[in-house]
Amino acid sequence: MLGLYEEKGDVISTKDISLNFVPKIMLLEERYSYLYNNISEAVFFLDKNYKILEYNDSFINLIGYSKEETNRIFILDLMTKSELVKLDKLFKKIIMGRNVVSSLNILDKEGEILRIHISCKMLFNNVIQCIINNTDEINMHKLKRENRKLLSEIASRESKLNDVIKNDKMKTEFFTNISHEIRTPINVMLGIIQLCEHNYTEILSDKNSVKSNKYLKIMKQNCYRLLRLINNLIDITKIDAGYFTLNRRNCNIISVIEDITISVVDYAESKGIILIFDTEVEEKVIACDPDKIERIVMNLLSNAIKFTPIGGKINVDILDGDKFITIKVMDTGIGIPEDKQRTVFNRFSQVEKLTCCQNEGSGIGLALVKSLVEMHNGSIDLISKEGVGSEFIIKLPCEVLPQEFFVDIDKCSDQVKIERINIEFSDIYN
Repeated sequence: MLGLYEEKGDVISTKDISLNFVPKIMLLEERYSYLYNNISEAVFFLDKNYKILEYNDSFINLIGYSKEETNRIFILDLMTKSELVKLDKLFKKIIMGRNVVSSLNILDKEGEILRIHISCKMLFNNVIQCIINNTDEINMHKLKRENRKLLSEIASRESKLNDVIKNDKMKTEFFTNISHEIRTPINVMLGIIQLCEHNYTEILSDKNSVKSNKYLKIMKQNCYRLLRLINNLIDITKIDAGYFTLNRRNCNIISVIEDITISVVDYAESKGIILIFDTEVEEKVIACDPDKIERIVMNLLSNAIKFTPIGGKINVDILDGDKFITIKVMDTGIGIPEDKQRTVFNRFSQVEKLTCCQNEGSGIGLALVKSLVEMHNGSIDLISKEGVGSEFIIKLPCEVLPQEFFVDIDKCSDQVKIERINIEFSDIYN
């Protein structure tokens, strides 16, 4: 760049140039480059064949092409058909050495028309300098293009989200329907097994009857297990899809939980476990869905019995409060490791150390319990220590429905209670 310099016919060697001159030139080049690429005016250079030779960043932002694309295009590619004749006249004036100021319509990459005010003049070596100086309109055009791009992205995301929601809804409906279809034949098989159980006892000899009943019991328990799994899957998918609703009524929550606990006492005793119910108050009317409260407590009792050894104890305590009523289900079982306690309410989560051939499950139960408690605007927490036991703490708000009298819950028959217990406790092998 510094080669030989000519001045009034004399040749000046680079040796005669001050050493300070080189840094000054470099500094000027840096300043020029910075100003050239950061000014708001779009600047570009053309040759006589309309080829774009050089341009600054503002020009790129204006037309919307990438640098690689801009290097391959001519100024004619940015012109509307009606402007080509006008551009040709302007070029003839520029080539004749005249400075030209005019207005033109150009097209950006997206085909949008932009009205520009342009100043052009001929430089050395037949290079034409062009400056577009209506920066306010240019910035507005750039903003509109960015907004269109943003709206397009939002529309694309909404479309994808709608597709995801639609597909998820279809999956949920399919899953719910198939679960119902599976539950129907299982109920039929269960009914036949119960019928066979009754008839075999009368027909077969004692020896054959015991053997047959053993196999029938295995089949029946596995039917119960399938029903429990399907019921949980149906409920959890309904909750995810927003189809699951509570049938809340003003009822005595103490009576609801006491009846559930008492119905499980015999089962717990058959496992060598003591089950104790205790409450601070005999009556507490709150708005709740008694069937869902039964599912919650039954599930927690099932887990407690499942992981409490023979000779252990389970306590169901109810504590009264002004804003919340607290239900505690405590056991002296094997407990849950501290690093696993945060995940026990997650869907399909199981504590590996606690699962064995006698204690199996789908990992849905506690996730369903948490969802049902939260649908009651309540909360559930866990306190556990490995080798000592676990304590599940449920808090339900002391709310009542307005303008409604106290409604006593319908008492289900003993047979229905036994059936519900058999289903809920089916993961515990005898």
